[in-house]
Amino acid sequence: MSDVKVNPDSAPVGTFGVHKENAIAIRKSLAPRYDVVHNCTDPDAAFTELPALFSGDQSVRPSNGIGSNSEGSNIRIPKIMICGGDVPPEQKQRLYALIKEKADGVKFVEVDREKMVAGIKSGRPVPEVVTELLLEELDKLK
Repeated sequence: MSDVKVNPDSAPVGTFGVHKENAIAIRKSLAPRYDVVHNCTDPDAAFTELPALFSGDQSVRPSNGIGSNSEGSNIRIPKIMICGGDVPPEQKQRLYALIKEKADGVKFVEVDREKMVAGIKSGRPVPEVVTELLLEELDKLK
């Protein structure tokens, strides 16, 4: 069981990023306001798992084990998709198209790569920089 404290009223989100250790840290940092229900760190997994989940398929579990949907029977369907700054643009575009084919009303959020690199160069840890940038973008959705 995860040590992430999830608020049942938090906004469920799906995430795709390249680095598993960053995904774990960012998930913890986004809680309790946002619940990372499903994360993918492998493009092939992202292209199959995330569109199915966003379409409402509650049998989909995160193959890498990251996300609250891996931890119990209460499977949540996200309406927000986050892509990390380390995901190549062509992979983001493909994933967004696949999700849009399966689900309506999904909001897509990305980390500004230039801001991310600037934050990292200043010596701050990657998860801290990414979380700050994500919260800025997520707060714009409200």
